[in-house]
Amino acid sequence: MAKTEQIVELLEQPIEQAGYELWDIEYKKEGDTWFLRLFIDHPQGIALDDCVKVNRIVSPILEVKDLIPQEYTLEVSSPGIFRSLKTAKHFIQSIGSTVQVNLFQAVSGRKKIVGPLISANTEEFEILSENQERMVLSYQQVSKVQIQS
Repeated sequence: MAKTEQIVELLEQPIEQAGYELWDIEYKKEGDTWFLRLFIDHPQGIALDDCVKVNRIVSPILEVKDLIPQEYTLEVSSPGIFRSLKTAKHFIQSIGSTVQVNLFQAVSGRKKIVGPLISANTEEFEILSENQERMVLSYQQVSKVQIQS
């Protein structure tokens, strides 16, 4: 199991018990510093106080479990309005939103499609392209999907 998957497994329930959703997790090195970024969401949005609250909940858990051997900086924030969609749950929650889909390989001559997300399930999602073409895509076809304003 990848380190980020272990962290999600460890933190998802305490974050949900606090009333938030663990939207995404990022663990990467920038310069000489490692960062563990937790992106949380709530139906009423995320404020600085929410980030502080979640940080106080997860910090002791991460210290006790010691899954990350090197020093790192913990950051808790909102996924933002231009959030990336990474799981089927994200897609289902975002039905009706306009999204930008970047594909690994071109479909109908395009590698980038922008339009409303029509439907989604655990295997695939449907988008209405700029030229009003309904396109059903599997999650494996996409390199990145991001909500547009």
